[in-house]
Formats: sequence, C-alpha cells, structure tokens
Amino acid sequence: MVLPETAENLPYWKSEEPEVLINKALQIKYYGEAGALQLTMRGKDNQGNSYNKKGVNLRKHILQKHPELLRTLAEIFTDWYDELPEDKKAKALEG
Repeated sequence: MVLPETAENLPYWKSEEPEVLINKALQIKYYGEAGALQLTMRGKDNQGNSYNKKGVNLRKHILQKHPELLRTLAEIFTDWYDELPEDKKAKALEG
C-alpha cells in the first residue's frame, strides 16, 4: 500500500529547504532539521553544461552511533581548514 504524501511522511528533501553552497567543483546541501549533509561532485559535459556527478549523503543519526567516525571526519576537515592560508580563511569568514 502506498501512502499519500503528507507533511508527516515526506522525505526530508521534499519537506525541508536545504542550505545550499555550489561552486564549479562541488555542491553541498545541508538539511539541518533532518540531520543530513549531501556532498556532490560537479562536472561539465562536452557542451560545457554543468551537471552533478557522484555524491554521498552523510546522516547525523548514523554518524552519532559511530562517534569515532564522526571524530575522524571532524579532525580531517579541521586539518584541511587549518592548512589554508590566512587570506583564504578571512575570505571564508566573509561568507
């Protein structure tokens, strides 16, 4: 039996508006209420049109069941950020 789509049973990507960051290489969608982070690589086809390639969906409730994985991801992202030159860090803080 298929249930009709209501606010209670809609998937998070249909019921919540994500925060979105897009550049030519990466698309990030963050669904805060659902605890979902989607990372998608971007590419260009032969005509120069941008398209989404492979991606990954990270879910907060799953990572919180495995705190060692969450800690490792946090350490990796922190290390990558710390390696940035100061001018790029300042630009990131500007928004």
